[in-house]
Amino acid sequence: MLAVGTGALIGKAAGYAHLLDSMRAANPNWLPVLLGGQILAYLGYIMAYRATARVNGGPHLPFGLTTWIVGASFGAYAVANAIGALGVDYWALRRTGAEHHAAFTRIIAFKTLEWAVLSSVVAVLAAVVLAGLGPDIRTEVALVWVCVVPVCFVAGRWVTSPRRVESLTRSGEDVGRVRRLFADTISSVVIVREVLASPRANLEAVGGSVVYWAGDIVTLWAGLRAFDVHLEVIALVLGYATGYAVTMLPLPAGGVGGVDAAMTYALTLVGVPLGPALLSVFAYRFFTFWLPFIPGLIAGATLPVAYERLPTVPHPAAGRPA
Repeated sequence: MLAVGTGALIGKAAGYAHLLDSMRAANPNWLPVLLGGQILAYLGYIMAYRATARVNGGPHLPFGLTTWIVGASFGAYAVANAIGALGVDYWALRRTGAEHHAAFTRIIAFKTLEWAVLSSVVAVLAAVVLAGLGPDIRTEVALVWVCVVPVCFVAGRWVTSPRRVESLTRSGEDVGRVRRLFADTISSVVIVREVLASPRANLEAVGGSVVYWAGDIVTLWAGLRAFDVHLEVIALVLGYATGYAVTMLPLPAGGVGGVDAAMTYALTLVGVPLGPALLSVFAYRFFTFWLPFIPGLIAGATLPVAYERLPTVPHPAAGRPA
């Protein structure tokens, strides 16, 4: 209902007659590309998940079992929100024998690594736009990425420096929950720093993140092309990243409605007319959210079976990452 309501409101602003004309002229030949982009994205997500989980002696999860967990995680995201999905990932690592801190830090590190990979690319492209070498995009869009991303990277490097990390990650039973949460969060950034500092040694983690984002962006690109929208690569990536940033918020029901609206209006900021932007986002969301919805629910319903298999996974060390 939220998606329908969002589509109705934006559709009214775009003009229903124009939307109908665009739908009739849609090119179905792009449907296989939409599907292929999502298959690629899921492959990359699974690769990055497995690799991040085993950093610093974590569990070595089989590919098939990881696929099961990722499917269940998506089911939790679709029914609840991103926090529910992280909960599935957390308990999967707990079942392998990882203690609370190790499981929590690896899950946060996984999501942080994903965003570190995407935001670094987006910041460079935004700088190209501000230098006047890219497509005609609203300056505010590029300026936000250029200002925010370097600050985040500098802050991450500062808190994880060898001189500070020991004191910042020190916690125990005598400290409060906020202090322990802060320590675990810093530990997760330490993992990300270690991974990015040795990309060749962590090729699956970094490469998986790249493949995930590339597949998802290809899905959106195919949705745009299905409605005869042409975007330069820089505009496509900036529009995608700006809209996708909304998924960081704990929106209910997988962000239905909110993500659709954010992605649609983000595309208008990079030059896509409102009507085609709405239809393209609906095509994108069908393949990224609605099509995997039922398989995700099935994986979630059968998750206890997967959990029973997790304790047999080799787990060299369950301690907290250094």
